[in-house]
Amino acid sequence: MTTKRTILLIAVLLTGFAAGFLVAGRLAKKRIDRIVERHEPRSMPHRMLQLLQPDESQLPEVDRILHRYADTLRNLRRTHRRDLKQVHLAMQEELRPLLHEDQIKRLERMQKRMMRPPREKKDARRE
Repeated sequence: MTTKRTILLIAVLLTGFAAGFLVAGRLAKKRIDRIVERHEPRSMPHRMLQLLQPDESQLPEVDRILHRYADTLRNLRRTHRRDLKQVHLAMQEELRPLLHEDQIKRLERMQKRMMRPPREKKDARRE
């Protein structure tokens, strides 16, 4: 009788653990997707239209303005990213002579991550 209860208890605990693990992963992915979406220039006009809820007479002009600024914001983001990368590289080159070998390796790993282009959405459903 105690063996059956022990097995049942372990099975229930493992099931709960697995369910919790899967739910937590799904919630984390959802949060990350929302954060990424907020920073995509393509989603800005859509979010603003939802916020403003323009009537039919306002919609064409509001939409035109939002799309024009979305392009401007996208260009600013690219420029900022490029400038930020140059400043980081200059700082790292100045730090390099002062660092130990293991610190230099960590710095190089960070540099490789920085040089990668931003991840693009795998699915373009939100366009």
